Amino acid sequence: MSRDNDQNTSAKWWQTLPGVLTAITATITAVAGLIAVLHQTGWLPSPTQAPAASITAAAPDTARPNTGTAPSTQPVSIELPAGMQVKLPNGEGHFVYTILQARLEAYNSENRSLKFTIRGFNDYTYPANFWDRSFRLLIDGSPLAPVSNLNEVVDAQSAKEGEIAFTIPVDTQQVILKIGDPGQASTQIPFQLSEPK
Repeated sequence: MSRDNDQNTSAKWWQTLPGVLTAITATITAVAGLIAVLHQTGWLPSPTQAPAASITAAAPDTARPNTGTAPSTQPVSIELPAGMQVKLPNGEGHFVYTILQARLEAYNSENRSLKFTIRGFNDYTYPANFWDRSFRLLIDGSPLAPVSNLNEVVDAQSAKEGEIAFTIPVDTQQVILKIGDPGQASTQIPFQLSEPK
């Protein structure tokens, strides 16, 4: 009699174990989903990343004759046009983009890297995206997407700085930086890329 009771008790325990495991798995999945949503909406802070190392702006000096030695590098300046602050509507508030720096860097024999250091200020009551999707570079009317992989969330009434980078042909002399998410309000800022004199 006791052996039958022991077998029944053991059978019931093993029959409920899958149910217990399923409940634990569902709970873990729900908690992980909640944490992911809280991170995306900005309720939980993202881990801070170390700032990228500063690279001296330089590009190959193609004006000198080829002497068989490695090409020297010269700084390449970009004149920032006036009005480097852009204020775009964001819900009932605004998102303010401030271009802090623009620079050209050597990339390879066919391309250069054009980088913008930008501060994003979220003048609204909810978190907002600060990402590559809000930027395009127009070269002869054709839009070019960034290669920088910027993807940040800026909390309400807060600011963050980020870098937007494009790879452009070496002979590019004029570009237009378009700021604004697709289908939303946007603005365009022209840049003249000048070689060192």
